[in-house]
Amino acid sequence: MPPMYMFPASGVVMLGFALLIVTWHSYIAVAPFPPAPIGSPALVTAMAPASRVTVASMLLYYIFLFVQTSTAFFTNTKAKEAAAARGDKAPSFRSIKYSNATNSGAVLRADRTVGNYLEQLPPFLVSLWLYAFYVSAPGAESVGYAWLAARALYPFVFSKGVPYLFLSTFPAYGFIWYMLFKVFTATLTL
Repeated sequence: MPPMYMFPASGVVMLGFALLIVTWHSYIAVAPFPPAPIGSPALVTAMAPASRVTVASMLLYYIFLFVQTSTAFFTNTKAKEAAAARGDKAPSFRSIKYSNATNSGAVLRADRTVGNYLEQLPPFLVSLWLYAFYVSAPGAESVGYAWLAARALYPFVFSKGVPYLFLSTFPAYGFIWYMLFKVFTATLTL
């Protein structure tokens, strides 16, 4: 199994391939696209909405990472206090953060929030940028913020389980598939 740092890197690679395909297709198959040379003020302005959503998605990612680590630190502190009160050996921070030795629901929730976000981030970013290029950059921004809102709901509904968890996951999947469907239909006429 690849190291965990490979998962975000694979998302970047997927996004890079999608942008390469879009660029290649633009110059080879559809001459009028892009509407302006790469890096021109017109193209930068046109893609600004998707860029804002991308920045917001990275901000949410780092918020989830901060919560994940702070939850492990808090749980470790409580576990040490409980072990000291019982006269037992305290679990290590590593055993709590990386194997959830205390079986803490909070640690599991934080871990799954980060894990599920990383699972869904590559398809989201690819569909967001394809939608921005082929359909509508302002539309990509609207759908992108809706996706982020659904993802931000995940840690709150995770501990409630099914069916509440679906309040976060199903809309987020739907937003991705909506963008992909619109891209597919937009490219049928090219």
